[in-house]
Amino acid sequence: MRLLRLLKETEVEAHVTISPYLLYPDIPQVGLPKSQLNNKFKKIPSKLKEEATEEGIAFNFKKSSHVPNTLLAHVITEIADSDSVIDLNTDLFEAYFVNGINIGELSEIDHILSRYEIEPDHVSEIYAERSAQIIAHVNESKYAGISAVPSFILNDNPQPVTGVLPSHMWRTFLSRYK
Repeated sequence: MRLLRLLKETEVEAHVTISPYLLYPDIPQVGLPKSQLNNKFKKIPSKLKEEATEEGIAFNFKKSSHVPNTLLAHVITEIADSDSVIDLNTDLFEAYFVNGINIGELSEIDHILSRYEIEPDHVSEIYAERSAQIIAHVNESKYAGISAVPSFILNDNPQPVTGVLPSHMWRTFLSRYK
């Protein structure tokens, strides 16, 4: 993750918290075939692709024919060990955006869960309860100004930083915290 790398480079101390945000809140739990969505969701904007390439991320939207409901991925993130949440999020991100895996389907991500010692049966058992909590958290995040992915709130700054920022912009922003 670019922000974590730049925090280390700039030696700025910041607390990073992962908060849920549903990219497509109206998609049914089972997701949707891409063919049912408008063109906006069928390809990656060129600026985003450029920034991803700079970070070594090879988006491949052609591998996936399905747009998942990401609530399941958020439930999994909520129950993960706090020391591994960022790595788990990275693995889920790459599973979908790079490898075309439907992260909204438990059976398609069980190999990822096993790396983090998360039992699929446990996820199934707590899904309904945790889903309601996550939706409430998403609504709180919207109230706090979170309106896109990614969004970051650093330390005491009440204004979120939203969107994929180039490294030079992050460095400028982080210089305020030295």
